Amino acid sequence: MDKKALLGKLKDNHPGWTEWDALIALVHTLDLEIEHEEYLGEFLACGVRLCFKDGAEIDWPQWMPSYVQALYGMKADEPMMAGGYASNFRNSPTIRGEVFADGSDDEDMGFPVFDVPAGIYGFQSNSSGALFHIDEALNILAPDSERECMRVIDTLENFTRSCIRQTLADEEWFVLYKNLPGTFMD
Repeated sequence: MDKKALLGKLKDNHPGWTEWDALIALVHTLDLEIEHEEYLGEFLACGVRLCFKDGAEIDWPQWMPSYVQALYGMKADEPMMAGGYASNFRNSPTIRGEVFADGSDDEDMGFPVFDVPAGIYGFQSNSSGALFHIDEALNILAPDSERECMRVIDTLENFTRSCIRQTLADEEWFVLYKNLPGTFMD
């Protein structure tokens, strides 16, 4: 994917939001180049200001809006940092014991192990590895250690628009979700 392909993808999947227009305008102004990171893959990046990942290797489900794939991996950071938009989505359900951090055992990390309802998938992590999830109703969820359940924290649309606004401001997206009681973020 090059800058022209990214701009095409952004224009083709425009959901009609003013934030999206501003993101397209920002992408136009930046010198984005392909960077290959061992173990992480290819990114289209501009230093530490902005990067995206292709996401073509993911089997995107029909229930997922097309704008998610268009923004895949977007972050106001360098490719090596965790936390790109939807970068933890693999189209495989979240399983018991792996809800707090991607690739980590909850019990080994000191978190409770609880059952996860069907239709919930890993979605995105912050730079510390705290995992946020999505459900098929397009809600963003965080694991709640106090209640031992998955808790809805936002809709996908609001979450996405917030991520874009934070990216435009050159800020980390997850500061908006800090201090959620019972979660890995508190």
